[in-house]
Amino acid sequence: MSYAIIHIIHGVPLTARVASKINKWEEEEDDRWVDTDGKCGFTTLYSAGGDEPIGYCGVELGTLPHYEASKVSDLPKPSDEDKLRAEALVAALDPELRELAGAIDTYFVWSDS
Repeated sequence: MSYAIIHIIHGVPLTARVASKINKWEEEEDDRWVDTDGKCGFTTLYSAGGDEPIGYCGVELGTLPHYEASKVSDLPKPSDEDKLRAEALVAALDPELRELAGAIDTYFVWSDS
């Protein structure tokens, strides 16, 4: 049985807009499309359904299985080192993807087990 997992990340999520650009590059055999260390710099996560990939560019701070109750105040927060690492990873993205990705912050990114 598959269940949802919440990934707590500091960086940028792989949004539909970013995924669309990455998919376009793959279809057009653009040199900017790479699949080493994730798709075009994004860590991809497993999804049982849907056409768009799920993932992020940045640092994973932890995960929350769907069945656990957690206080928001107990959730992991990025250290200064995490912030610097996330900024470096996002800065290394192709400029077009960086522009589409949005602001670096702490996000929940959902995936399946």
